[in-house]
Amino acid sequence: MNDKKAFKSIKKRLLWITTFFTLSVALLTSTYCYFSYQSILYDSLKQSTEYSLQLLAETIQYDLNNAMALADFCTSNGTINSYLKSSNKGQDNTVSLANHAWQRLQEEYLGNSSSIYLNRVIVSDLNNNYIQISPSVIYQNLPCAELIKEQPFFDKLYASDTHIQTGFIQDPITPFSPNNLVLPIVRPIYSVYGKEISGWCYLAISPGIFTNRLKSYNLPSDSKLYITLGDKTYIWENNELTDSGIADFTAPASAKKEGSHFQNLVSYESPNSSWYISQSVSHTALSKQTLIYMSSLLLIVGIVISLGLAFTFYIHHSINMPLRRLQKKLSSVSSGDFTSDPNIEWNNELGEIGRGINSMGNDISHLIQSRMKDQEKKYELEYEILQNQVNPHFLYNTLNSIIWMAAAQGSNGIVDMATSLSLLLKSISKKSAQMHTLREELDLLHHYFLIQKYRYGGGLSLTCTVESEDLYDCMVLKFILQIVVENAIFHGIEPKGSHGLIQITIGHMNGNKDLFISVTDDGIGMTESQIHDALNSEPDSSDLFRKIGINNIQKRIQYAYGPDYGIAIKSSPGSYTTVIITLPCQRKEDTGLV
Repeated sequence: MNDKKAFKSIKKRLLWITTFFTLSVALLTSTYCYFSYQSILYDSLKQSTEYSLQLLAETIQYDLNNAMALADFCTSNGTINSYLKSSNKGQDNTVSLANHAWQRLQEEYLGNSSSIYLNRVIVSDLNNNYIQISPSVIYQNLPCAELIKEQPFFDKLYASDTHIQTGFIQDPITPFSPNNLVLPIVRPIYSVYGKEISGWCYLAISPGIFTNRLKSYNLPSDSKLYITLGDKTYIWENNELTDSGIADFTAPASAKKEGSHFQNLVSYESPNSSWYISQSVSHTALSKQTLIYMSSLLLIVGIVISLGLAFTFYIHHSINMPLRRLQKKLSSVSSGDFTSDPNIEWNNELGEIGRGINSMGNDISHLIQSRMKDQEKKYELEYEILQNQVNPHFLYNTLNSIIWMAAAQGSNGIVDMATSLSLLLKSISKKSAQMHTLREELDLLHHYFLIQKYRYGGGLSLTCTVESEDLYDCMVLKFILQIVVENAIFHGIEPKGSHGLIQITIGHMNGNKDLFISVTDDGIGMTESQIHDALNSEPDSSDLFRKIGINNIQKRIQYAYGPDYGIAIKSSPGSYTTVIITLPCQRKEDTGLV
């Protein structure tokens, strides 16, 4: 009975499940690694071997390229070409040209870093007349050119596009010297101004160009190293290259055929050449790495199992009590207790949850207090709005009384000004919409300008030209014209000290899609810095319209319609100022105000 209750414990069940899972993962991982590592290790060893072969081949190819550079020199040098041309034609200056060509060839030979591997260099014309360079004793009476041309390799190398087409051969010039092997190179020499062949060159490269590099190569004792030159394959043994006698070793791909004794062979072919180097994979190195890996794997598996078990007990012991405390705190928060509990803020992930719960409780408490304060402010704002509505109504009614009294006394100017001001206040206090028609805007501008006209004793004039009647129904933002006209009066005309004229022109633009409003005054004008300040800074004034400057109108337009619309100012100091307002041509039904 006790065992059943213990088994039903979540903590115990988690303990058994985690332990089983840890052991299963460790066993499966070790088994999988054991069977897959052989292939991975073998591939890694092959890649390492191929990389080593690549470095070795590149160093050998570097020496070969230097040697081949001498052959290229012989085929392209003008001095040698002149000698061959003269020799082929039997001219009198052939001996002089031959000496000059030999000296030039010797200079190039001595300056070549691979000259130590060049046993002989022969340059011959088509009639077997030749010059040669050789570090060994030169027998002048030998028909070297004829001996070379009689060799079976000559025609094959002479017609080949690549340098290396055959392996090492016995030097045909000194066949009586034993083991005097050379790698023959034959290249045709063409005339300078055409494709006619004027001769050929022959290079005899010693095996040292390969063996000197191979001696410093770290080759495992159970590995074999092969070098394939043309149709011959040589094996590197006892610091010597010997013919392996392998007939089917003709390409790197053939060395990888399953079932052949070359299936563990790694080959690397030098780019743009016709030779390649191969090496068999070392089983000793493979066995050593396998042993090291298996020892490391067993150690890691043991450590993983031990740490997994210890971690399992630690986790289950560490999360049980914190979870209970977190559950208790959540219950208290749901009951309305939002006070912080520092005992649940541990220095771990569960502590982050505890801090989140405390923060949540504080946020809820602050939110409740904030909502209460917002409700109080809402009541205060509603009362303030009610007061602001009462004041304009009271002033509007008072102005109506003044109008009747001024009319009874025959003061027509007072009647006009009070009437205009009354209509302006009526528009401000009773209409909450941000937009109205252009006709209504022009009516309000007329009332505003009438007040300013009386103020300045008739020294102001205003003209308004509208391109077509349909523009009157376009919707515009309220009071934008009053602000512009007021700036024209106070900052343009008033400083001038004389009569001023304001001209307003309204028309279509952009194919009747938009409209423009041009306001021009003949005041003192503006500088570029003043234009910049007007468009980018706020004026400091307590007047109703002065308080809302040109910059404010610019922002209102761009907030309402976007950055493609707004205000532009053109001015000439001492002459005029023109403010151009661009707006979209919208009807009331387009704005949703119907």
